[in-house]
Amino acid sequence: MTLPAAPPPSPALRGTGVRSGIPQDRRRRRPPPALAPLLAGVIAGLMTSAGATSHAALHGASEPMDARADQPWLPALIPVAHAARTDAAPVIDGVLDDACWAQATPIESFIQVEPLPGVAPTERTTVRVLWDDRALYIAIRCHDRHPAQILARQMRRDSNVSADDHVTIILDPVLTRRSGYLLRVGAAGGRYDALVEDGARLRAEWDGTWIARTTIDDGGWTAEFEIPAAGIAFGRQDGAWGLNIERVIRRRNETVRWAGATRNRKIESPADAGLLEGIGALDPGHGLTVKPSMVGTMDLDADSLRGAPSLDVFQRLSPTTTLAITLNTDFAEVEVDDRVVNLTRFPLFFPEKREFFLQDAGVFSFGGLRRSPIPFFSRRIGIGPDGRPRDILAGMKLTGRERSLSFGTLVVQMDEPRDRGQRTLAVGRALLNILDESTLGIIATHGNPADPSDRSLVGGDLNLRFGGLNGDRTLEANLWVQGTHSGADLANRDPVAFGGRIAWPNEPWSFSAYAARIGRDFRPALGFTERIGRHEYNANLRRRWRPDGPIRTIDASIGGNAWTDLSNRLESGSATLPEFDVTMETGDSLGTSVLLQREVLTGPFNLVGRIPIGAGTYDWTRLALRGGTSTNRVLAARAGASVGGFYDGERRDATIAADWRPAAGVLLSAEYQVNDLDLPSGDFIVRIGRLRFDAMLSPDISWSTLVQWDNVSELLGLSSRLRWEVRPGSDLWLVINHAMARDDDTWTTGQSEVTTKVGWSFRF
Repeated sequence: MTLPAAPPPSPALRGTGVRSGIPQDRRRRRPPPALAPLLAGVIAGLMTSAGATSHAALHGASEPMDARADQPWLPALIPVAHAARTDAAPVIDGVLDDACWAQATPIESFIQVEPLPGVAPTERTTVRVLWDDRALYIAIRCHDRHPAQILARQMRRDSNVSADDHVTIILDPVLTRRSGYLLRVGAAGGRYDALVEDGARLRAEWDGTWIARTTIDDGGWTAEFEIPAAGIAFGRQDGAWGLNIERVIRRRNETVRWAGATRNRKIESPADAGLLEGIGALDPGHGLTVKPSMVGTMDLDADSLRGAPSLDVFQRLSPTTTLAITLNTDFAEVEVDDRVVNLTRFPLFFPEKREFFLQDAGVFSFGGLRRSPIPFFSRRIGIGPDGRPRDILAGMKLTGRERSLSFGTLVVQMDEPRDRGQRTLAVGRALLNILDESTLGIIATHGNPADPSDRSLVGGDLNLRFGGLNGDRTLEANLWVQGTHSGADLANRDPVAFGGRIAWPNEPWSFSAYAARIGRDFRPALGFTERIGRHEYNANLRRRWRPDGPIRTIDASIGGNAWTDLSNRLESGSATLPEFDVTMETGDSLGTSVLLQREVLTGPFNLVGRIPIGAGTYDWTRLALRGGTSTNRVLAARAGASVGGFYDGERRDATIAADWRPAAGVLLSAEYQVNDLDLPSGDFIVRIGRLRFDAMLSPDISWSTLVQWDNVSELLGLSSRLRWEVRPGSDLWLVINHAMARDDDTWTTGQSEVTTKVGWSFRF
């Protein structure tokens, strides 16, 4: 059955019509358990006593009335769209001149989220959806009465297209209401994609197989999508999908959305998506993808040439389960890390950038933890005991979702020097969906990439999320516990870590609190922990105002964190009292903060490896000021400075950066950072410079160059990468890495390599 086109809804209504045949559990969110309304009532009563600030209409309209404001437990109306079957697939070129698009029922009922929630959009948006046996097709027409003002500059894959006019699609093919896919396209054709996990967490590391093309004309701009069935997980049976669509008109900083149009719920929340009906059984083929690759590297210093083949195989065992196998894995095309100088006495955390480990990485996330103490940190794999890279001989990864269970298993065989053979590392993870948006999980790891001793870890986590509280608010909580076991030569008396977090991420008030205990013998060989044998505490509170006029938001926040020993004696503590941030309607921002810091050192250490800091108690205060112009501008700048104490001396920091976008697909950015340390035991200035040049010859051909330098290592590094995505999954790479070292006033050439890589996907 095809739905007729509906006129834009009244601003007083937050949804569109509901198909009466929709099962009840899809038409409304089930009431949360008794604990949730009790907590929500207490929190909401404390935090909404001042009421939400009303907003005068930017274009002369007044704040609309919410039809459900006085009855928050009424079921929210879920908008429904219909996908039409086509026998002739459209040509994906950003031009909607294919006759098949006339078969699709238009979706036009969009509502503002920003700057005026509930108000009709300033420009029309029309969406159409088609499908055939092999793919889903979506066309989004963004009408615009002033097309010359459309911001369209970014074309690079996985770039920040949010600085341009753009559209975002959320797909939940299995209708889990908690996970799915995010696809985003800018007006210039730049693409960004991510997995949605745990109700709203984005995993931007995922790179899906899909096509999008855009065009701009006298009436606005158009985005046309092809999403192959072989590239997404879906149920074979006929049934509704979750769908949501959002458009951003960047020059006005206006956001409009089809479903769930509220500030407290983001586009990446599948629970707030509408329904897409009419899609029959798609055919992903045999679900087998074979991708052989060949890498050739020329070492210009040694005048040598070496090459190696690699192979990646992906087999879809079911619509929602995939087996991946990699042999002789190569990471020649991986982008280098940003240069950082460590001004602390603790290890730094660098994000994973290798594609094999990034794909489906979300299933291995644990307890809502972002950094420490995470049980599995894939960058540990491929690093030997001496800190140098080791080859990965083979790897196997099984990830999927069956009914209410999500799971993942990763096994990797890492090369070792000849006298040590090989080393096998493994991790397993399972998550069971409970309630509406919550999960209960376990994780286990085995192996030690940096030490001959055996190490294992087992952990469990409970992740609670209650949406729709007190209207559209959300309450989140995480509880977790981990335990490690080391070889007989290491102590195992206190190998347990446990903790929890609670958060109210809403407006006008938001807060979070976190506490953890990390045992003194807790050693996650495949994880990351900043400190062991410690307690960690953290809390933050923010109040947001939305005044009338040129200011969009004013944020006032306070927070603090503390590290103590296991007897709760303070070792490190900081407090921000207070912090203010102002964001203008134009997107420009300004902020300031005061930081109070205490460090209790039980022993000396060397700062930057050369300035001794003695044992003792140190207290200092720092004042920070920061600001930036909107990324909408052709030339966008940002700067920050802080002054104040640092241990028993003083420290002055400054950062200045600029992004210049002179034309579509061209970005030149520069950043310079200075840390000026003035201590009784020595003075030192840290300088880091960074230049980046990105050029897009087309949405499929990108050239990115990064030049970095710092005065601690005295290394100047250049990394230049040219990528041609011939077709989805098939790429050609040219990578140049060059390093130079300075000794006094003399520069000498270090590593200098040119690498080519060809990877080609064959789908069956």
